[in-house]
Amino acid sequence: MNAGKLVPNELIFGMISKTMEKPECKRIMFDGFPRSLEQAQKLDEMLTTKGKKLTAVIYLDVPDEELVKRGTGRWIHQPSGRTYHLVFKPPKDAGKDDVTGEPLIQREDDKEATIRSRLKVFHDNNSAVLAYYDAKKALYKVKGDSKIEEVWSAVEKVLDLSLIHISEPTRLGMISYAVFCLKKKKKKK
Repeated sequence: MNAGKLVPNELIFGMISKTMEKPECKRIMFDGFPRSLEQAQKLDEMLTTKGKKLTAVIYLDVPDEELVKRGTGRWIHQPSGRTYHLVFKPPKDAGKDDVTGEPLIQREDDKEATIRSRLKVFHDNNSAVLAYYDAKKALYKVKGDSKIEEVWSAVEKVLDLSLIHISEPTRLGMISYAVFCLKKKKKKK
């Protein structure tokens, strides 16, 4: 993963299957998945065997340079896990943790070469995945380099859902993999 490769399918599908078995997970949302045509097809098979159907695929369209900026700006205080970002949440004293004053580190998967490698893998696989879901009339593109509130509002409009539970979010490299349980949004009175 630090080298920019994809997470093994067995790990991802195991996490998905485990989450789908939970009674509160009548509806689910995947973050960072599927990333290949093979994964998309296998996901469809898994959903069919569990009596579920994919209803929407949201593609957050973000320019590569923005993703590189977001990733390479991330630094952490390893002992505590506190995260900083050179642009969006800088430490008070450059290169030092705000609480302890200890040095911050940059993880291997946040270094530019790793991020660019992951982006290449993503782009090599992504066009086939997008075409697959576009043919199924399930693809929605959302501009992902807007303010977070605007991006989330666009996602909610597509899904007409709100999050109720996050099950086993896993940061595996530059882009997280997570499976979310969802419920219908309550109508305002």
